[in-house]
Amino acid sequence: MKTLSTVRISARLLLGCVLVAGFAAQAQAQVKPLQGRIAISADGNAHDRDDIGGTPVGLLILEHAGMKGKLVHYGYNSHVWYDGKDGMTSQQRQQQRLDMTGSARGAQQRFGYPANVFKDVRSNPEAAYEHLEAEMRKSTANNRLYVLVGGPYHHVCAALAEVPNNIRDNITIVNHGDSNPTHTHSNPTGCTVPQSAFSSGRFMGARFVDIRNQNGVPNAVNADGFKNPYTLWTSWMNQNRSDKDLEDDLKWTYSRMKLAFPSKADVSDAGMVWYMVTGGPASNGQQDGNPDDLKAFFNKTF
Repeated sequence: MKTLSTVRISARLLLGCVLVAGFAAQAQAQVKPLQGRIAISADGNAHDRDDIGGTPVGLLILEHAGMKGKLVHYGYNSHVWYDGKDGMTSQQRQQQRLDMTGSARGAQQRFGYPANVFKDVRSNPEAAYEHLEAEMRKSTANNRLYVLVGGPYHHVCAALAEVPNNIRDNITIVNHGDSNPTHTHSNPTGCTVPQSAFSSGRFMGARFVDIRNQNGVPNAVNADGFKNPYTLWTSWMNQNRSDKDLEDDLKWTYSRMKLAFPSKADVSDAGMVWYMVTGGPASNGQQDGNPDDLKAFFNKTF
């Protein structure tokens, strides 16, 4: 853990007040003010390891955009039924969970997020549900909660079920892809998102927004999305910078991406964070971001 410099803190606070438009030419979007708060649900402890890299990327995007204070809940290890996947040894299962914990808690400490915002759902599900429920209950028309779902829906459903109906309209669920909405292992404690939610834009009384799948086009180079060859990430994430804090953070984040997948980067769930900082549902956030957009974003001096 490192101490944030006064210069860095001042720069981030200034960005929170004054957002400067105009990225480098290759960027297609700009940071836009967000009215409301953000909650994130991420698994990473079972099946796909993408959140092990996607978690630090998403959290660094929020930090660099000056929106760190918008994050009020981060539930990680949210696959509550078990860790790992079929065929893994008990040691491999435990290691995957530890890898995800290291990414979530490491990003929290390095980027300066409050520790109490982060909840290990697998270790203490009730505490995680209650914390998310409490944030949901604070939602109003002028203080909306955006819940970005990067794992099975059980974590979100358990909290939302306890929220009064008249508050749920002030909550927006953000989804991408079709795996998480149906992922329960046929477990009676799970919940799924019906197809009617995709057409009606409503789920359990909350608003429901399904954005473009952030994995992009399979096997395409520099496709729209955040699942790409490392040739599109390595150089700019590991370059020397005058901002040594940012240089250190990007290099550490890159190391977590490589830990997740050594041969090809997959930080797809971070695409939902990119969508939010570029406008989200209220201001036509960018759904087709890619590594070039992030390169321009992190090279921008705010």
